Amino acid sequence: MTGVSMTVTLKKDGDERKCPRCKETKPHEEFYAYLTNPYCKECTREYYRVRNANKRTARELAHV
Repeated sequence: MTGVSMTVTLKKDGDERKCPRCKETKPHEEFYAYLTNPYCKECTREYYRVRNANKRTARELAHV
């Protein structure tokens, strides 16, 4: 299995950050931890929602 590696550069503008996924500028409170995850909370939740749904589907297909 191969992984994907990516580097995201964020610019800090005062108390706001720009999410590279949705391209929206949001307050720091809308992000989890600075430099740990570049995406806003909403985009992060959506990513994991889709990822986990795909994992569930793959597991179900493996047991058929």
